[in-house]
Amino acid sequence: AGSFRLILVPDKSRLQPQEALDRAYGFLARALQVPEEELFTRLAGRGRADDNPDTIRNRLVAYRNQTAPLLEYYGKTGLLKSVNGLGTIDEIFDRVVEEMEKVNK
Repeated sequence: AGSFRLILVPDKSRLQPQEALDRAYGFLARALQVPEEELFTRLAGRGRADDNPDTIRNRLVAYRNQTAPLLEYYGKTGLLKSVNGLGTIDEIFDRVVEEMEKVNK
């Protein structure tokens, strides 16, 4: 089974404008590493009517096609830092904050 990451940047169609912003503002990307099985469980457990197995699989495919390519881009630039996305919300939040604070030091 694969592993997915959440990255908070525009989709790949905006890479060129994103490159300019990255240079201008010293952007750093953070990616949450979460196994596919865990993502599926989290999405299925939200209680939304449209969170059925087919819809969730389609969302994961869309992620792979539309967002995952940015991981390669940011990985090559050295701007990508991965964060463990497993644990409680508070644990994950603390890890993200810790990574962000490293930038400010």
